[in-house]
Amino acid sequence: GTYYELGTGRTYTFNLNLSNVFGVVGSKNFRYTLGATGSLYFGRYSASSEGTSTFSEMSKKNLSDLASQFITSVSISGTTMTVKTSSTYIENYYSSSANDDFYMHTFFYDRYVFYDRYVFYDEYGLVSGVNYAFSISIP
Repeated sequence: GTYYELGTGRTYTFNLNLSNVFGVVGSKNFRYTLGATGSLYFGRYSASSEGTSTFSEMSKKNLSDLASQFITSVSISGTTMTVKTSSTYIENYYSSSANDDFYMHTFFYDRYVFYDRYVFYDEYGLVSGVNYAFSISIP
């Protein structure tokens, strides 16, 4: 296949051009499948007004479960595919946040763990980010 790096908060159009060496192509009834490869660690991230931060409650998530959070819609009309991406970067993804006024902390749940800033060990071994890709395949 062909891979494209897509930015956030944008709409892209692609021309679906089916061809072969004989110049004959069967059905042009296109379908698509939205997916992702890889997994990342997410955790509860606490940031204080004093500049300190910590991660806790780590969990490993399959990106295939999160694909619709980043590719928000796909449509095909004729031979044109339109893809819309969300405005969220995976590095800034979180499912919810809460403020604790007494301790002056902000808690982000399901925040991506950066390997270059934090090193943790859990039952999976070293917690780190991996290469990831969201995919739209046309079977």
